[in-house]
Amino acid sequence: MSIFSRLKSVFGGAAAPRAEPTAQAATSAVPKVSKPVAPQPTPATDQRSVRLNRQVDKIAPGIACDDFDGSSSLITAVPDDLVVRYRLKLVGCKKLTDLPTGLSVPSLDLSGCTALQRLPSGMNVTFLTLSGCQAIRELPEDLRIAGGILNLSRCTGLTSLPDNLGEVAGLNLNGCSNITGLPAGLIVTSWIDITGTKITEIPEAYSGVGLRRGIDVISSEEALAS
Repeated sequence: MSIFSRLKSVFGGAAAPRAEPTAQAATSAVPKVSKPVAPQPTPATDQRSVRLNRQVDKIAPGIACDDFDGSSSLITAVPDDLVVRYRLKLVGCKKLTDLPTGLSVPSLDLSGCTALQRLPSGMNVTFLTLSGCQAIRELPEDLRIAGGILNLSRCTGLTSLPDNLGEVAGLNLNGCSNITGLPAGLIVTSWIDITGTKITEIPEAYSGVGLRRGIDVISSEEALAS
């Protein structure tokens, strides 16, 4: 018996060739990977500050923040549900025409919003700046400044102020060339700037109030002579 015959008898013949896995078996061996789910949009969350890009023309709904800066953007309106706890700055928004009724924010700066023709009723602010808003012809009768500063400089369309404006710390009428007088119901506790107005007489109630020309505090006689 040849040596090959002996090996065959010992090991029981040649080993059967290994079967190749079928396509089905190969497929079942690969773990299934679930298709990723596209992230769903979520409502805007409370934020510390928000700043709009200048090309933005609409404020997203549901925003709540401490400070909101939309200056020089293309927005035309402020949504009713915008919540700003400290400062709303919309300087130079030349297409802005609409603000929500009852807008309440401690500091509101609308300087240079040249298309804005009116303020909404029910506004509640502490610091209001309308510098250069020349299209505004009058202020709401129920406007309240809550003891802060009202800056109306270069609001050339204004001819008068509301009788029931209440109490403000500072009133800037610099360059309001069509303002001729101060309302009896207005209380100013710190200073007034009447440079460039048509005011020729200061009511006696304002005798203890500092008068300003720009940033300098001057006397009543100097202010009326300018």
